[in-house]
Amino acid sequence: AALVRSLERGAEQVTVAEQLCTLDTLSVTFFPDEDLYREGLAILGVLQQKLQYNSHVRSDQEQPSAGLIEALVRLDAVEILQRIVMQSSRLPRESALKLAEDPRYLVLQSHCVVLLHRLCVDDAAIARRLARSRELLDALLSLFQFTETCLVTCELVECLLLSRMAVLNLASLVNLSGLIVRLDDIQLANFCKILAISLSDLDVYEHKTSLYAQCKEKKRKDFTCVRDMNQEVILSVPGILERLVHIACAKPYTPRFPSAAGEMNHWMQWIERQVSACVQGRPSARPDFVGGISQWNRDTGRFQHEAALQISAEMTFRAEAVYILGLLLAGKRRREVQRALAALRLIPRLSDLFDHFVWKYNAGRGRMPGHNVNCECSPEVALKIQVLRLVHSFCEHAQYKHVMLSWSEYSELKRNEAARSVESPRLDRSLMCTGSKGLLTKIVEVLKKETGSSTFRFWLSRAIESYLRGCTSSADQDFLLSRGLLQLVAGSLVSLGVRQKEVLQSSFDLLGELVKFNVRAFRQLDKVLSTEAKQKKLLQLVNGYLVDSNMFVRSLVLSQEHLSSSSDKETRDYAERRSCVLSHIAEPRTRLRYLRKLVSLVNVSSLTQENVSCVNTALVLLMFAEQRGQLGDYLAALGAPSGGLLPNLLDLLHFWQDHYLHKDKDCSALEKVRSSVRLPVLCLARQRVCVGRGFPGRVLGSVGVPQTTFWGSLSSQIFYGDACYVFFPLLEMTFVVIVAVDVVVGVMVRRAFVAISPSARKKVANREFAVKTRRYGNAVPIPTVLCRVVIAVTVLSTNAGQLVFFDCPCSE
Repeated sequence: AALVRSLERGAEQVTVAEQLCTLDTLSVTFFPDEDLYREGLAILGVLQQKLQYNSHVRSDQEQPSAGLIEALVRLDAVEILQRIVMQSSRLPRESALKLAEDPRYLVLQSHCVVLLHRLCVDDAAIARRLARSRELLDALLSLFQFTETCLVTCELVECLLLSRMAVLNLASLVNLSGLIVRLDDIQLANFCKILAISLSDLDVYEHKTSLYAQCKEKKRKDFTCVRDMNQEVILSVPGILERLVHIACAKPYTPRFPSAAGEMNHWMQWIERQVSACVQGRPSARPDFVGGISQWNRDTGRFQHEAALQISAEMTFRAEAVYILGLLLAGKRRREVQRALAALRLIPRLSDLFDHFVWKYNAGRGRMPGHNVNCECSPEVALKIQVLRLVHSFCEHAQYKHVMLSWSEYSELKRNEAARSVESPRLDRSLMCTGSKGLLTKIVEVLKKETGSSTFRFWLSRAIESYLRGCTSSADQDFLLSRGLLQLVAGSLVSLGVRQKEVLQSSFDLLGELVKFNVRAFRQLDKVLSTEAKQKKLLQLVNGYLVDSNMFVRSLVLSQEHLSSSSDKETRDYAERRSCVLSHIAEPRTRLRYLRKLVSLVNVSSLTQENVSCVNTALVLLMFAEQRGQLGDYLAALGAPSGGLLPNLLDLLHFWQDHYLHKDKDCSALEKVRSSVRLPVLCLARQRVCVGRGFPGRVLGSVGVPQTTFWGSLSSQIFYGDACYVFFPLLEMTFVVIVAVDVVVGVMVRRAFVAISPSARKKVANREFAVKTRRYGNAVPIPTVLCRVVIAVTVLSTNAGQLVFFDCPCSE
């Protein structure tokens, strides 16, 4: 039997060699005669048929086509197929255009592209080798504009780009803008798969999750963010946003049937009719199509569409376009993109699309074979998730978030007394949602009907939370409170026992935004937590899942500090005594316990985009501790031998400086999360903690002088990560002398500056000094720390007998 198999394999290889000789002749014949064309097409069809995967073969067994693939690679089939694909690029322009528009030539190319894709999937080395050929990539991109080759080319290019170690720089492609303009909507939707790989930042960094590793990587001199460059290239394409919006929101949406049966039953009926037509070999109304979503029909000897993939094609196109819009909203030009998408009526059109979605709670839905009652699979799932992600990206810190409302809802919002004092851009009524309900209300209504275990709750909650985040008035909170959102979110936490990490985190984040600085919201929360058991349940969830609930804890701390300093006595009394959650978070022991746990749960090497918010929450706790004069006690507790958390805290704060103070997006987002905390205050809190490192029981005394140019230049030369080890006595004396001189000079300058009138201050020659003084003076709420020095952080390490300098985060 082994001998027979060996002989058969040898005979097959001889046949393959003869077939490749014919294809080799075809690859160097630019305008083949009909006989050579038909022979080559037949060979390619047979090879494609033999290379198809067999679904009945187990994963641990070898595919029957493995021997054929090995023979093709050994006989240089890859080079032959590559020459056929690139034939037109080797001709003069007029001849190349004539050849490229020949339908026969396009069919040949589509077969070759499919075979190349199959070989690349089987052998990653082939994919990496082909990905390095810029000439091949240019030839493949030119095939996107033809119906016969668009889909199969997209699959091959996607495979090649994923095999590259570096992200493709779209600016290096010849006339990419002209190519995109020539694509029709279907072709552009397929091209979005390529754009998704080039615009996403998932492959920009070698380390995909570690923020610390990414920060170090960005400091390399040779590091360039190709993603930002690619976004600039795409946004420069004329009309690209308008076309993507049209693809995402085009009508009709999906096949719909008038029967009263469930949605899934309709899908199954439609699938059966399409499969039946394919099996019977009935001619399709569409032109012949060859490629990756086709199957060989033995009866007709032709390739025909796969019905199942034909069904999902439309939703895949929409999902790809929606995903690209979301990526563009996450780039450096997000504000410009937000403004353009608002003018294109993206949100009203998404609101209309949202009405067509069928959610799990709808009764009467059937299930596909192998799917149980708890399964949420449907052809719309990917599109639903991408739409909700797009809404989240659009609303994040956007001035145009109120287009999520209908005009009647917006009028209701503006009638609220709290909204009248808030400046908002003048909204054109035509840009807002039509009807009585806007997209925001529709999302809230869907969230109400989703079960507690539904994974859609995460995406729905994130979309609503992004609307609330940023410079939002309490009127937006009241608008959602009046629709029962707080009772829903808080009730699900204490009653339904939500345990999924994503759902739990999004619920706490949304609850934190709903109650922040809002007395009415806290009163509603108290009604939900009407019993001691419910209060205990919520606090247990917060403490047990602190990484997921830290944004809620931060909201409680900020709200308690804000409301307890209110001029209204009743509000102060409520925040300090009567509110169960606010009185709980007001206790220093509670805050210290949360701080200890936050610092113990994360470290620099484990920081990701999901848990980096813990560092901000810890810094807010430290900031208020410093203002209350309790920072020394906090540091003493963290530095206790039983815990030993102080070194980890310092590492986290050093990372905080690197991550936020040198990154425009995160820095602006940090200041605009409605925390009423300015960035210089957080910088000062971070500095004060670092100063007290060597003395856990107390904080080094503050020096009441403004920052001078000397200290600014000194701190810019000191790196917080590298210690400068010197002999202690000499540097200690030098440091004391320098500080004394700087104190005297600083006090004299400050007195002279404060003595002049406010009008005269504007005329001070050194405007930079005046701006900095006003900035830091107004940022710190306690008069005794208005003019504290922000100098290079100094640590006296008593164990090593060394003086260690650290960079000051507030230095400019």
